[in-house]
Amino acid sequence: MIANPPDQIREKLGARYAPLLQVVQQRLPGFELLEGHICSIPGSDRKYVHFITRGHGTILSVILTERNGASLPRDSLLLSGDSRGLGIYQDHLSGMEIAGFESGQYFAFVVSDLNQKELLQLARGLAPALNETLHTTARLLPPDATTKWAKLG
Repeated sequence: MIANPPDQIREKLGARYAPLLQVVQQRLPGFELLEGHICSIPGSDRKYVHFITRGHGTILSVILTERNGASLPRDSLLLSGDSRGLGIYQDHLSGMEIAGFESGQYFAFVVSDLNQKELLQLARGLAPALNETLHTTARLLPPDATTKWAKLG
């Protein structure tokens, strides 16, 4: 897979999510950002901001989606500690390691076949900066700045 140019990725993400591009690029050392886009799963109204990176011999995804008032199912996930006040949860599904956290109005997940320790280390490095950027863009952009997001359904 060939990496898409950052400007092309920013355009796909729109004003609200484009600032996350720099966070993902800077906070995942040794990974190259290949793609970033907004997508959905067929049959679902839920939208996802999806970054695809390559490094350390694997592919790693960073996925964000609006919480819509929901919380992570704490009873079925293992809390692996926190990163500057953000509880990071972990799970294993279909051969993939997953680290997730709640950030304001969003769920954020880091998914890869890296070992659990490596993935959690990357998630801990990414979580505070993602959280700060999501909060900053939410304050700076009016609700109508997400019209691109709404039109994708």
